[in-house]
Amino acid sequence: TRIARIRAVCESVQFSDMNAGDQRLHTCLRACESIEQVISDVGLGDRLKTAQATERAAIDGDDEGTTDECVQHVAAASVLETQAAELERADNVPAALERYAACKKELSSAIAAAPASNGDALKLEAHQTQIDDRISYLRSL
Repeated sequence: TRIARIRAVCESVQFSDMNAGDQRLHTCLRACESIEQVISDVGLGDRLKTAQATERAAIDGDDEGTTDECVQHVAAASVLETQAAELERADNVPAALERYAACKKELSSAIAAAPASNGDALKLEAHQTQIDDRISYLRSL
């Protein structure tokens, strides 16, 4: 989650001696604590702890970069899918098909890079099937 990433970054920051008294870091950490308490109160404390561990591992270099690589491919796929939908609405089906095909390729790369420890690959595969269905539909027009 974003709050887990913010906390991990704040905890890894080292101010210079000149800026050691800067209160912005402490203020940010207090804000994180408030949000984390709400997350725990609604029953998602375990998920938050997992996300925090993942973010710390990414900052410490312990996750071998697979999470970031997967996220980059998912982000690229999302952009391509949005572009495809816009082209589709503009009745430019050939260009939409190209973007959907590129989206499918990015999703394949994301699936390959997805960490084995969570269910992201299955969710990405399900979405890739939806993209395949959309491509088939557009080709049938």
